[in-house]
Amino acid sequence: MPKKLHWRFEHVGAGELSDVLKAQAARLGIAERCTWLGAQPQKQVFAALGRADVFALASKKAGDGDQDGLPNVLMEAAHQGLAIVSTRAAAIGESSKMVTTAC
Repeated sequence: MPKKLHWRFEHVGAGELSDVLKAQAARLGIAERCTWLGAQPQKQVFAALGRADVFALASKKAGDGDQDGLPNVLMEAAHQGLAIVSTRAAAIGESSKMVTTAC
């Protein structure tokens, strides 16, 4: 994102990559624009979606083969009318067709 553009990144969720992602944000010089909220109750997730203009879900298959099925959060973001950017991992590619149809 261009430095002159006013943007913020809010990350909701927890996981083993949190420290790596925070360090990467610091290396890229964008840490001051990032907020790391950790795991949140559903009410707070909806509040974060309400503040957003774009929703991003960077999902991938784990080393042990574990992967998302159809993440509910995609439907929740679509319900809020957000632009959605995601990978096509697991059933996410199929859900994008449903989201497009539902909007």
